[in-house]
Order: sequence, then structure tokens, then C-alpha cells
Amino acid sequence: MGISRKSRQRLACEIRCSTALQLSSVSICAELASEDPLILPCVVNENHASSCMIDSRASSQFIDLDFTLSLNLSLDLKRKPEVLVLANRVYSKVEQIIHTCSLRLTIHQHVEDLTFHVTKLTG
Repeated sequence: MGISRKSRQRLACEIRCSTALQLSSVSICAELASEDPLILPCVVNENHASSCMIDSRASSQFIDLDFTLSLNLSLDLKRKPEVLVLANRVYSKVEQIIHTCSLRLTIHQHVEDLTFHVTKLTG
């Protein structure tokens, strides 16, 4: 799952201020290809333990279709389908994004209600 720039900034501030949260395997590199992803434990809708990937370069939040279905999350039909464009400006091979999913995401002490674009993120 990607998180919006505003959410990332708030979360980054909380992480810097928190000594309780231990992060491992995070490298600081200039190129995305050489960075380890920032993956944090989270709770979805206050009762589903999971993990999320923070992508500081993502323009929006994304959630995997199979994950939403496995948690029986509500999907909302988008007014206008969208094509997913990747960071390298190549169109994704997945079908158009036709649903969103709104949920409450908790990371450490940070709680936020977010709307995600639903797409096929895994093989």
C-alpha cells in the first residue's frame, strides 16, 4: 500500500519523534532500485494486523484487490476508471483501476482514514 505525501510527512515526523518504533533494513540511497522498501506493521480497520509499504515517491495510495477481498473490505466503484502509470512513466499491465477502498489505517500511534485505489499488486 502507498501513502499520500501529506500522510508520509506526518508519519515521518512521528517516526522521528518516537524511540519505541524500531526500523530495520532501511537503507538511504539515491536510487529507488537500490533502496530496501520501508515496510511497517499496521492495523487495518482496527482489527486486521498487516503490513504496509511506504513509498515516498507514490502519488497516491494503492491496495491489492485480493487483500481487500480476503478481509471482506467494501469496494466503491470509481466514477471514471483510471490507468495506472508507473514511476518510469510506463503504463501498468494491470487492468484499469475501477474501485476504491476506504479504511482506517493504524501505524504505531498514527491513525488515519484513507481511500486507496484498488488494483492487482501481486502476481
